Amino acid sequence: FCNMLAELRKREGERAAAQVTQQSAQD
Repeated sequence: FCNMLAELRKREGERAAAQVTQQSAQD
């Protein structure tokens, strides 16, 4: 269970980072 949670959080972090990168690129 812990492993699954860590994997999910990792994906969320990657998605958030991607959004930030897109916003920076738009500016």
